[in-house]
Amino acid sequence: YLFAVQGYNSTTSDNISKFVNCSHGLLYHYFPTKEKLFEELFETTIKVKHREIISKINIDEEPKFLLMDLLDAYLNALRNPDDQYACVIYLLLNLHLQRKYIPKPKNTDPNYKMYDLFFNTIERGKNSGVFNVNNTRESIIAILALLKGLSYTRINQGYKDFKCPSSEIISRMIIRN
Repeated sequence: YLFAVQGYNSTTSDNISKFVNCSHGLLYHYFPTKEKLFEELFETTIKVKHREIISKINIDEEPKFLLMDLLDAYLNALRNPDDQYACVIYLLLNLHLQRKYIPKPKNTDPNYKMYDLFFNTIERGKNSGVFNVNNTRESIIAILALLKGLSYTRINQGYKDFKCPSSEIISRMIIRN
């Protein structure tokens, strides 16, 4: 939550120890540096939750259906009562905005990176004429900005008050009729 909302660079060990209600000594016993804590968090929570989100997606599907499945997967994760899903999505969409050192995730598989998932899908759909897209990057920026705003809203509003659009509404920006 703290890394997602405050950002990696603004989150301090003091913030973390207060948030999890433990002493600094206990925190440093298990995680000698913030980098080690983030790396562990990435491996045990962020990567795991993101894999859960996209676990049922078949990346070899036709672009139109793959885009719908991707949107459904992320929107359903935001509708989940578990707040960690919204934090994971928001954090993954904001890592590139950090100005200082951020531990590099060990996973280099492009099938697990949000940007690459959408880029490959939209590019395939554009090339096959299924998507009404002139610029793939601009389309991805629009989709990811929407997901970022929705995840931020979900984090701040909470599960009960959060309202989420359907994937059909979002996909109409791209898919030809």
